[in-house]
Formats: sequence, C-alpha cells, structure tokens
Amino acid sequence: MFVPKQFASCILLALCALPLAAAAGPRYNLTVLGGAGSAALDINLGGQVVGEYTNGAGDQRAFIHSGIALLDLGTLGGASASAAAINDSGQVVGTASNAAGDGRAFSYLGGVMSDLGTLGGAGSRAYGIDNAGHIVGAADYPAGSLGEYGIAFLYANGSMQGLGFLPTYEGDERSRALAINAQGQIVGASSATDFGPPEHPEHAFIIDNDMMTDLGTLGGLYSEARAINDAGVIVGRASTTLDPAGIGHTIPHAFLLLDGTMIDLGALGGQYVGSDALDVNNLGQVVGWSGVGLSADRHGFLYQGGIFQDVNLLIDPLSGWTVTDAAAINDLEQIAGTACRDGQCYAVRLDPLQANVPEPGTALLTATGLGMLAWVGTRRRSRRS
Repeated sequence: MFVPKQFASCILLALCALPLAAAAGPRYNLTVLGGAGSAALDINLGGQVVGEYTNGAGDQRAFIHSGIALLDLGTLGGASASAAAINDSGQVVGTASNAAGDGRAFSYLGGVMSDLGTLGGAGSRAYGIDNAGHIVGAADYPAGSLGEYGIAFLYANGSMQGLGFLPTYEGDERSRALAINAQGQIVGASSATDFGPPEHPEHAFIIDNDMMTDLGTLGGLYSEARAINDAGVIVGRASTTLDPAGIGHTIPHAFLLLDGTMIDLGALGGQYVGSDALDVNNLGQVVGWSGVGLSADRHGFLYQGGIFQDVNLLIDPLSGWTVTDAAAINDLEQIAGTACRDGQCYAVRLDPLQANVPEPGTALLTATGLGMLAWVGTRRRSRRS
C-alpha cells in the first residue's frame, strides 16, 4: 500500500501534537475543605490545612483539616477564633477571643488551646510558627504606654519577648512579626520614619541576629513582609509610585526580595492592578492574589521561574471554581487558599496531579503512526534506488 505524502505529513503533525496534548489539561486537583464562608490560610508538609470558617451561630472559628474532616479548634472562652499558621508537627497558632472578648494569641496542639498572653496590654495575635515551635506575632503593651498599639513578639520557651520597631513617627510606634524561618530570621512590618498621609507609613523588616533592618518599598510609603523561606527569600506587598487617580493612594504590588533586592512581581491585570504575595516555599515558588483587569475581581497566582501565572489556568476549566486567594504553598507544591462558585466561597486545597500518561489508544496511535512514517521513509528510499 502506498501512503500519499500529504497523509504522511498529517501523521507527522499529529505525532508532534501528542506531547502537547499530554502536557495540556489541569495541573492541580481542587478539594473543598470547609463550608460556605470558610478560608484556608496555611498548609504544612503533611497537607494539613488551617484557617477560619463561619459556624451555625455566625461566628468566625478556627479550623484544622487533616484530610478527613474539618475540626473546630475552639476558643479561649469567647465566641471567635482564626488559625493563621501550622508547622509540620501539627502545632497551630492564631488568635482567639477570651471570656472578656479580647483577642489573644494562641497555640493549639494535641487538642489543647493555650493562651500565649500579652506584653502587658489586653490583646495579642499570633501569625507564624517554625518547626521548633517558636511563635511570632504582635502583642499590646499597657494602654497609654509605648507600644500600646501592638509590638512584634517572639514566643519561645514559654516566654514572650517584644522585638521593637523601626525608627518611627512619635506616637505611632507599632510593629507585627508575620513569619519565622528555620534559621530564626523573622519578617513583618513596622511603623516607619516617613509620614505621608493618606498612605500609612509602614515598612517591611527582617530581624536577623537580633537586628531589625528596614527592607524599603517599591517607591511608595508602605510595605509588608509576609513570608520567608529557609534560604532567606522574602515575599510580601509594597506600594509603588503608580498613582493613576492622582489622590496619593499608590498601587501596591507583590514583591520578591532576593539578595537584598526587592523585585516587583507585577499583577495579572497589568501594572495598575494591585497584588499581594502571601507565601514562598523552599523551592522558591510564590503564591498570593492579584487583581484582574480593572474589575474588582481577584485571582490567586503562582509565581515560579520568572512566570506570574493565574492559578485558575492550572485547574479544570469546567469545574466552575474561581480561586480568589492562594494563601500558602508547601514544598510538595500543595496550595491552600479560597475558591468561589455560585456566589459562595470555600476553603480549598490544590493538589498537584501526576504527569499525564497517554491512554492506551493514544499509545497505539503513536506506535501506528511511527510505523507508518518508517514505512513511508523506506518506500521513498526504495524508489530513489
């Protein structure tokens, strides 16, 4: 049988397209973890997810999801709580109200929630924890004293220590520690020297060897460092010089700080859209949220290898879900966040799918096509001789 040249070309094109077809399709599977009104805020290496949800009474409550069901962590005697972070041992930290209605930093482990106390004031909030159990956050000093609006703290060995703040406008002293890595480096945000309403003058900082360093901004007045990986790569949000409305409120963008240089990651909808980087793993992958175009919508993003990508392009397009926040990513590339469908939003986990393997029919077509191409090549050589 003779195979026409045109048919052979079609087979060749089909074969070239097969790898593309195999690589196409969803990269992540989406699993719903909580009911309507829930949000996932962190994930550990074991895939355990923590966050917050709304219970039947309408109160915000903290949860942990370990793969089977959502577990309410309780409170410190009040009505509300939110879980902000979890380490690989399953220790959870966050903020819960006490019987007096004050928000207090908590640690939860083995079914027990513990109040971490304050720095003498009424309230405190825990935001981050490392695998050694060191906790960071912000706590109030007594009313009327320096630090009454909250000062960054480190909680270790049963004791809370205030970490201070950057040189700042008098009467506006405050700071908060948001994350800590395996080397004990702490990042967060602090009031800063420059005062320029209407934007609040806060700057991202890092504390390394007990020294707090101002990380600067992207040209605006404020910044906030949200996460740091074990290699010291820092991500967060910083204001730029972009002020399209001319009212003094500039556009904030997600940033990546590497070797002392703050890099503007941009946004999904162009430079005049805001974005925020919320976490970075030890592979250097960054997740967060970004505005989309000029609408009020926002989508979760994944940044890796210099590419800023909408997470919604990585899930099944027919699922009906829109991932609005990618809050955290672990070293297995699992992402915790929030996704919405039919007007309701839910805590979700995105799990990487295995590489697409060609179906038996596809493999058969590939083998058949290769055989036919080889036959065509043999036929041509025999005709030349």
